[in-house]
Order: sequence, then C-alpha cells, then structure tokens
Amino acid sequence: MLRLARSSTKKLTFWTTSCRFISQASVSPGFTITHEEELPDFEMKLYTVKHEHTGASIHHFARNDDNCAFSVQFRTVPQDDTGVAHILEHLALCGSKSYPCPDPFFKMMTRSMATFMNAMTAPDFTMYPFSTQNHRDFENLLGIYLDAAFFPNLDYLYFLQEGWRYDAAEGNHSLPMKFTGVVFNEMKGSMNQIQSRYDYVCRKNLMPSNTYSTNFGGEPLSIVDLTHDQLCKFHASHYHPSNSKFITYGNYPLSEFTRLLDELVLSKFDPIAPTLQVPSETRWSSPKKIVEYCAQNESLPQQSKNMIQDILAAPSSKNEITVSCNFLLSDIDDHYSSFCWTILSYLLTSGPSSPFHKTLLQSQLGAAYAPGSGFDSSYRDTSFSIGVMMAKEENIDKIINVIDETIESAIFDGFGKDRLESVLNLIELNLKHQKANFGLNMIMMTSNLINHDCDVVPHLRFSENSKRLQSDLEKNPRFLQELVEKNLRNNPHRLHLILKPKASYRAQLEEKEQQLLEARVKCMTAADKDRIILESEALNEQQSKSHDESCLPALKISDLDRDIKRYEVKELNSSGLPESIICEQPTNGICYFRGVFPIEQLTADERDVLPLFASVITQLGADDLVFSQLQDKINSATGGFSCSWDVASHPEKPKCFEEYLIISSHCLLPKVSDMFGLWKKILRLPHFDAEEYLRVLMRNRLQGLELSIEQAGHMYAKNLAESYLNWGSHVAELYSGLSHVRKMRDFCKEDQTSRYMKLFDSILKKCFTRSKSRFALHVPSNSETSYRDQFLGFVSDIPMSECSTQSRLWFERDNKVDAAEAKKRVLFPSQVSYAASSVPTVPMTHPDSPALQVLAKFLTWNMLHQEIREKGGAYGAGASAGSGNLSFYSYRDPTPDNTLQVFARTREFVKSLDISEEMLSGAKMSTFQALDMPKSPSQRGLSYFLRGVTDDMRQKYRDRLFAVTAEDVKRVAETYLGVPDELRGGAVIGPDDKNTRRISWKSVPLFHLYRIISCPGFCFLGAVFKWSIMFLN
Repeated sequence: MLRLARSSTKKLTFWTTSCRFISQASVSPGFTITHEEELPDFEMKLYTVKHEHTGASIHHFARNDDNCAFSVQFRTVPQDDTGVAHILEHLALCGSKSYPCPDPFFKMMTRSMATFMNAMTAPDFTMYPFSTQNHRDFENLLGIYLDAAFFPNLDYLYFLQEGWRYDAAEGNHSLPMKFTGVVFNEMKGSMNQIQSRYDYVCRKNLMPSNTYSTNFGGEPLSIVDLTHDQLCKFHASHYHPSNSKFITYGNYPLSEFTRLLDELVLSKFDPIAPTLQVPSETRWSSPKKIVEYCAQNESLPQQSKNMIQDILAAPSSKNEITVSCNFLLSDIDDHYSSFCWTILSYLLTSGPSSPFHKTLLQSQLGAAYAPGSGFDSSYRDTSFSIGVMMAKEENIDKIINVIDETIESAIFDGFGKDRLESVLNLIELNLKHQKANFGLNMIMMTSNLINHDCDVVPHLRFSENSKRLQSDLEKNPRFLQELVEKNLRNNPHRLHLILKPKASYRAQLEEKEQQLLEARVKCMTAADKDRIILESEALNEQQSKSHDESCLPALKISDLDRDIKRYEVKELNSSGLPESIICEQPTNGICYFRGVFPIEQLTADERDVLPLFASVITQLGADDLVFSQLQDKINSATGGFSCSWDVASHPEKPKCFEEYLIISSHCLLPKVSDMFGLWKKILRLPHFDAEEYLRVLMRNRLQGLELSIEQAGHMYAKNLAESYLNWGSHVAELYSGLSHVRKMRDFCKEDQTSRYMKLFDSILKKCFTRSKSRFALHVPSNSETSYRDQFLGFVSDIPMSECSTQSRLWFERDNKVDAAEAKKRVLFPSQVSYAASSVPTVPMTHPDSPALQVLAKFLTWNMLHQEIREKGGAYGAGASAGSGNLSFYSYRDPTPDNTLQVFARTREFVKSLDISEEMLSGAKMSTFQALDMPKSPSQRGLSYFLRGVTDDMRQKYRDRLFAVTAEDVKRVAETYLGVPDELRGGAVIGPDDKNTRRISWKSVPLFHLYRIISCPGFCFLGAVFKWSIMFLN
C-alpha cells in the first residue's frame, strides 16, 4: 500500500483519548531506557529504548488503553523508479521463515481480531503497523510481522505475482503477451490520478538531489526493469535491526515486548554501521519553473466521443491546469517551526476568511486548491505549497502574481486576533477530542519524525508550543508575519509547478508500453518464451494448490465475548421536546451534538440538489453573519459544523427505508451556548442568496467528486450495481454515486444559482421542523446543567411541521429490477477498471443475515482474493453484505471481464467445496473483527438512534453469528447466489478497451448516466433504518 505523504494541513488533526498513565515500565536484559517523558496533553508517557547490541530503537507510548498498536519501520531510500521498496513491502508479506505458507498476512485477517492491519511504503521509509484489543492477538501478530519483515522468503514466483511478469495467454507463443502484476497494475491506476501524478512531479522537482526525486511506488514502465536479485539485495541492505525503528502503544507490558523482540529477532543479528541517510536538500539561490504533463480529465475515451450525440462536451484541457508555488522550509526536527507553520497554514489557507481562499478560490481563478496545499512535514525538509486546480492557461502568470501579492498582503496586514483564537481553539478541542484508534494515529503521526531520528517529545507538547507562540506574539505582534516574509517572500528555494493535461497522455503511455513489450518479445529466444510459460504455469500451480496453514497462530471463536457492549442511554424529557437522548461518556469535557431530520414530500428537483444543499448550508453565512464571519465564529467556538444526508434500510422490512438529514457539531461545555446559537442562525436565516460564494463551493465540490472516482472506483461501481436492486440503494446512489457526480457537473455548467436558492429554501422549510426531528447528546457525567437550557432553547426555536409529526418516517416501495438497465458498463478514462456485481438479500434481523455476512468474508478470503488479486493482477477484490444486498467488487482491475466470470462462479465454488471448520472459523472471525471495532465515546449508543437497531436486535444477531454452520453458508449461497441473472445488478467503470468490450452490457459515458427519481407512491408506515455492520457494535 502506498502512503502518499503530501496532504493539506489546513485542517488541524491531533488525537487523544481519556486514558490515564500506566505505571512505571521496565525492559528485559539487553535493553536500556534512554529517555522517559510524560506527555500530559495526551495523558501518556513516552519511553525511548535502545537495544545495546544492534542499536535498534524502540519508542513506547505507554497508556492505559487496551487497543494496543505496533509498527516496525525501516528507512528505505530507493535510487530509481522501479518501485523496489514498494514491491518488497508486498513480497515480504507472502511467506517467511517461521510462517512459510503463502500470504500469512492476509490469512491472519481470518485468525485475528485486529482493529488494523496493513503495510505502507512512503517516499523514505516502509512501515508495517497493526493494532488489536487482545494481548494474545498482539503476540500472534507481532510474531507474524517480525518474521515477515526480517526473515521473508522472497520467493521468486511471488515476485512475479506481486511485482511484474509477462502474461502469456493460455501458454501459447503465438498469442500476444502483456505486462501484469499486482504492483504494476496498482501503479498504472495510481499514476492515472492527478493527485498521485502531482505529488510525484512536485516532490522530484522540489527536492531533486536525493531519494525524493524517485517514484517510490514505481513508474509502471520502470517497474519492469526490476529483477528479483535486485529486490533481494535491497532487503539485505535496508531491513536490518540497525536500520529499524520499533513503535508500540498501549498497555501491553514493555518488558514483555522487549523480551519477545529480542527472542524473535534481535538476538539473531549482529550490528552494522548505518549508512542509509536522507540528507537535507541543498538550497537554491533562485526560484525554478517546471512544466509537467498528466492525463486529461475527460468524460470518456477519445474513440468513444461520437457514440452519443447529446453527451456533455469534455472540458478543454486549457481549463484543467494545476498551478502552484512550492517553498522548501526548515528541517523536520525544528519542532517550533513546524508548530508555527501548522498555525500559519490554517491562517493562510483555511476557510473563506483566509487570504489565499479569497484571492485564489473566491476569485474563481481555480476550482480547488492544488493537491497538498498547505504545510507539509512528511519529508526530511518541511515545505509549504499553495496553488489551484482547474485553472485556465491564460491565467497561469496571473495566478503566480496573485500568490505573490497575497503573501505581501499577509505580511503587511497580518492576521486578526479572532482568527488566531479560532485556530488555538481548534488545537484545544483536537487535544480533547477522542478517536477510536488513537494509538495507531499516534504511530502514524510520529513515524516521519522517528524515521529521521527526531526527538518526538517537543513535537507533541502542543500546550507548551501554544503558550510559547502567544508569548512571542506579545513580545512581537509581527512574529508570524516575519515568518511569512522570511520563508515565503524571501525564500529562493521556490518551485513554480505547472501541470498541464494532455489529451494524448494516456494513449502515449499505452503506446510506450506496447512498444517496450514488442521490443522485448522480439529479442526473446524460444528458450526465453518457454521459460516465461513455465514460470506462468508454476505460478498458477502455486496459486491453485492447497497449503498447510497450521503454522499460523489464531484466536478461537470461543475466546470472543458472547455479549454485545451496551451503553446506557437516557431520554431527556421536557414538554414539547421531540425524541432526545443523552449518552453520558468520558468525553474530556466536550459536548457532542447530533440532530436528525427525516425527509418527506420533496419534489424531484429538490431531491436533485439535496446533497448540494447539505454540503453548503453551514458555509453560506446566516442571519447577521456573512459566510466568512460565520466560519470564523464556528471555528472559534466549536470543532466544526456538519450537515449530511443518509438513506437507512429498515432492520426488519426489506422494502422499507428512511431518508434523513443529520446535523452535528461538538464543543467544550463552556461554549455550548455559542454552538446552539450558531445553529439557530443557520436553520433560521441561512444566506442562500450568496450566489458568488455558492458557485465557489459548487466548483470545489465537483472537483473533489471527480477526483474521487479513481480513488474509490470500486465503491462507485458497487453502489451503482446495488442501486438496481432496491429503492433504498437506488436513492443512495442518486445522492452519492456517479449519478450525483453527473448532476453536480450539470449544476456547474448550467449556473442556475437563483433556481437552486429557491429549492434550498423549500428543503429548509420542509425538512428542518421540530415535530419530525430527534436529537442525541454525548456529554460527561453530571453535566446536565451545562447544556440543558441551551439545548432546550435551540429546539424550541425550530418551527413545528404542518406535515407528518412522526420522528421516524419510512417509505415502502416494491423492489422491481429492470433487467435492461440493471447492468452498465460506464466508460471512464483510466488504465484500469472497477467491477461490481450484486444480488438482493434480506434485512439485518432476518435469520439468514449473519450467515450472509460470513459467506461474504468466506468468499473474500477463500476465492476472490486468490482468483482476482493473485491470479488476475487486480490490486484488490472482496465481497460485502448489508442493506439487503450481497455485493462483489474489484479494485484497479486489468481484466474486469474475467473478474465478472469469477463473480458468476461463486455459487458453484461454495457448493462444490468441503468447508472445513478452520475455513468457517476464519470467516466468522473476520466478521466479528468488523463487528467489534472500537468506538470512540462520541459514537457509542447510537445504533437505535440512527439505524433503528435495538440492543436486543444486536444481541440476537451476535448469537446467530456464533451459531452459523458450514451448512448455513452453503444454504445461503445456494439461495441468494442462485437468483436468475436478470435479478442481479452489475457495473464496470473503466476504459473502452478490449477487456471491457468483451462485456456485453449496455455501455454509457460517465456523464450520460443520471436517472431521474420522483419517488411517487411511497407509503408512510412508521420507522425505518438501514442496517450497516458498523452500527452493530
């Protein structure tokens, strides 16, 4: 998995939970605690430990948290574009000395209750992290991870599978060969995305003298230059304890961890002198300008443009340019500089009050910020970047000039006191805000620092850094302005990057790939071709045969809790108050608020704009506050406001669903009055007439949606396939699928903002009424006096409804599948595809529901992974069950036609297989793993409030899940996978190439997809909620 380092820091993100310090730690012989430090901001203690013999370092974040986390990471400094570090990350997980069976990493997915398992390659390090709430599981996973990292088999056949190989179809010399491989196909998909392409060209040009100038994930046409021998040598030189960093978190004893670490790894190595360094970039004496190229964001491939006359014209490449200015700043170890630039990044770029938002986005010079805009501390040298996407070619110079002018204005005008207070408020809230997987987040946040041997402690002392900044500003009010002057205006290490789309870009890549392949085939001897065919046959045999997996450790189903976790929820009673619940939790003094407003009686036009309405209502201004003032008030009092929609399926009735809008926010208890006061303004007098700013928000939303298609193409395909099976899924796809992307494109093209304003006003009046609403508050114990009166005042200000007075409204609609429309091939310009197939099933409370979940996990790990990823070369594949559907999907798939055949064979696969107790236990374990994910205090007790799923329903589901048998899995496979083809939904999103043309489904261009829904004839029957596994915890 690639870890793309460049990401905007406009939103400040820190993590914490309310655990207490653990007692003093100790280490086993051979280790020395070199430093220990309390971190009061996180109620945590950090121990830095050194292994005396090898020099390996350990950072242990000690905290009384059961969800323990671990990572081992290595500084990896590739010197070319072959993707050697990335392919090694994949290959290391394909079998090791103590665990010689293939893919122990993936097989542990069915033997563990891990809350996270993965491996990641970054530009200058590779890491292998996991987390789990079970100490025995921690030890099991630790053994797997350490053996994979330090003693991998690095089998040649798995190098062909995971890296690259020649694929000789049917073992016939006369048939054309092609390049394939998991990483090869992954990078073809990744480098097709503008974010990945931009990240690469920016990094290599801003820091050209070291490892950052390489494509750490691999350039597809360079990947095929990598040899197995080169990869083995890279492992030998990089994966050694003397070049390793171990990070642990939680309440697992440090003494036991160090004992296991020495026993399993460190005692088997002698030290080496570390030679792998990432030097600071040599600073330039003058700025540089670079022009690079990328794929054009067309609506469909060139050869298909004349197929449908009424398709929207693809945007001109002259209007799709990305322009940015990038500045290299200080060393990553300068903690105070990093803190100040985190603050400055927010002040300069975040929200409508920020200087760059005004001059670049509100001026409509671009639709959105360039990828990675803001402060970046991912590399040895930190940087600040600012720019825009979707710019016009004639505005390139103007954009660069505007950036310079904005910097000058910021230096001259400074930053208002209110803006600075708002960012400091966000820091305080984020320190107190609790995430479910805090330990993993802490490891991710510090991995860059630890990789470069930084002292982590000063970077984590947010309160001290905040006080120091306020002191510096008291002494010198121009302190931040002078930082901008020094690091931006007077900084000669500055890169002007222009990324231009080229219509022929993809075709040229494909042509280069074909030319390279033909040149290599031409030079092959008969013996070479025979060897390739033999290797292909050997790999296929390896992938197809059964392997002894008895070496792998596993938890047992009997180790798991039989009972669900229950959270006490109290009703708040007051005259005229709609359904309102209080859940008292250890929230660190924060009040979390949610309000649900069911949707009814919207017209077709109102439904079209509902997702847009939800995304902009908290951003347009309200009452006496214009949009910029509103955002400043929200940020100074709260952690942000949100409005979204949801479509929820009934847990008992398959034809019923509910639609609703949900608003949410959180704040410190002393600011509850401010929070509810701002909600009053927004729901009473929103500024829907802010036309110019609405256009800015619309363009920004469209840009984000279009960029998300390649990153989440499998989810778009799955949602589209499911949308043909039931009305709940159909409406959900219209609101969040490709249909909504197309409608957003229409909205931006039509520019009928005055019409949207009228529709927004109608939605506001129909949806935000007290009689249909319900509310939830998560608060600390014994704090009712801090929020009750303010909350009741807010609710009383919401108007009553003239329509239904039910707080839970659900629709009933027959599920009718139009066989002619149920399967689509959506043309999308990419080098890989995304395929999905779906069948209708049953609601959550049906006795078959747990068995269907187990079936989905069983097929994922026993068939789809092997057939589609290992053999087919796709980056990923799987199955999911829920919301009345059972769905299959693939991700970055080079052969979607073959994948659909695999989907079609799932029924026969299960029918013909003798399901062993080990297979069944693994599928059930994987299901429980998803079911028992940790929840943060603000997420607890909401299953009934949001989904209508009672604790009794959850317990009954869990009991049935424990009781699922192999016969149950076979029975539900026969029942639900045996439906006629005309009752299945299907979708393939991808290029118009030979592999997709073999699929006989109706083909449509991406932006010709939208279907109108008017929702006539719905019956109001009572209460409905969509079941989702994530809400059963």
